[in-house]
Amino acid sequence: MKSIHTTIYLFFIAHFAYGQTSDYRIYHRLINHAEECFFDHKKIDSAFYYYDQAFSSFDYIFAKDAINAVQLALHSKKPFMGYLLKGYENGLRPDYFKNIKLTQDLYTQLVTDTSMIRAYQTHRAKYLKKVNFQYLQTVYGLSMEDQLKKNSSDLEYSEFQKMCLNAIKIGIKKYGGFPGAKLLGIADSTVFKEVGFPNFDWNKRKQKYGNLLDYFKIDDDLASKFTLVVLLHNSCAFFELENELRTAVSKGEIHPREVGLLYDNIYRKVNSKYNKCTIPETKNGLFVLNKFTDYRNIPVSDQAVNALRAIWDIVPLRIDGLKEEFEDQYGAKLFWGFWKCM
Repeated sequence: MKSIHTTIYLFFIAHFAYGQTSDYRIYHRLINHAEECFFDHKKIDSAFYYYDQAFSSFDYIFAKDAINAVQLALHSKKPFMGYLLKGYENGLRPDYFKNIKLTQDLYTQLVTDTSMIRAYQTHRAKYLKKVNFQYLQTVYGLSMEDQLKKNSSDLEYSEFQKMCLNAIKIGIKKYGGFPGAKLLGIADSTVFKEVGFPNFDWNKRKQKYGNLLDYFKIDDDLASKFTLVVLLHNSCAFFELENELRTAVSKGEIHPREVGLLYDNIYRKVNSKYNKCTIPETKNGLFVLNKFTDYRNIPVSDQAVNALRAIWDIVPLRIDGLKEEFEDQYGAKLFWGFWKCM
């Protein structure tokens, strides 16, 4: 075990000796090591050291990592303000703390303390400058059309799905990256209003369809769900976009756990009559990150799951289990994203 930790340490030192890096595989390894230190090894100071390294070495971070770091810092009576502000710069809002038992007192402070309110406003402005609103508007239209067409005939919907995949590939080339939270921001029903264009917001745009889209909620997962909901309706989406997804992970444009969600989706065989792709052998592993995949009837070992997760820089099942125990014991919320895949 000591030699493994030494190797990890030397790996990080080699990369951070030259300042910031753009390889998000390193970011995820730092976050994973922070979680392993905190939940498994009980090395609290080491955990926050790795959080600090991740957040200081990358301009864009995943907001769910920031809110989790805030919760763990509060629990451990460690400084949390740096994590909070970094989260604000990447889409986190005070209301995400409202319904978490561990952070309810903090939430009250965030929305009543004038200095805290000003800090949010300052860092929110930085976040809004990062959002590609033209790209977001395009993806809004694609996902809204998907919601309206998903009850059409299998053949018609399969043709639409092919168009969606092609549109995503075109968007990646046109806008310079995958349409995830890094470029589009976190799903937010009033984000266009914040920049002076309220009629472009999702809730405004859906009004012309009456109550057909009232079920679709977008403010709850700290991720950009519009692209994912389209892809999850196509069981072959991972395999059609595998190269793009690998590039997007390395650039921080999609979280590897979101990729795992899409990969496991093939075992649900969603709209699979016209979506033809080969289902991988389970001996090669699954991610166990798609809550609507019936893993009980899929023969796969924990070892195979953890091996596939490791390839994509995702923590093993054991760490997820320890995080769930921490949630139950201390009233935290540590899983976010579409269907809580992150």
